[in-house]
Amino acid sequence: MTVLNVGAYVGLYTALAKHLTGTDGTVVAIEPHAESRRFLELTVQANAATKTSVHVFDCAASDREGPAELFVNPQNKAEPFMQPDIQSEQPRRLGLDSKAADTSGPSVDDRFPSTAAGLH
Repeated sequence: MTVLNVGAYVGLYTALAKHLTGTDGTVVAIEPHAESRRFLELTVQANAATKTSVHVFDCAASDREGPAELFVNPQNKAEPFMQPDIQSEQPRRLGLDSKAADTSGPSVDDRFPSTAAGLH
């Protein structure tokens, strides 16, 4: 089983999925916010005893590929949005909707193989 955790934040659901998918499972965690992703990676390390593969992508999920701008609320970093605020980051977009709607395109398992380039 492959679990896709979009907007993984610090990894609560990534850790739960890691434990629920078993030894043959894979968890793909997508998190565009750099600071949240650092904590996400620590969560993955803290749950390393589980043999499930976890792959962290440093991008924003979107309906199309390309650059994006992620605006971060400086008072509450748990609420990064794709709308203007004071601080911003420039994650790349990973188009999920267009690939999911295209039945002739790759499946999630094909799109996120464990050996794909760009995985952390």
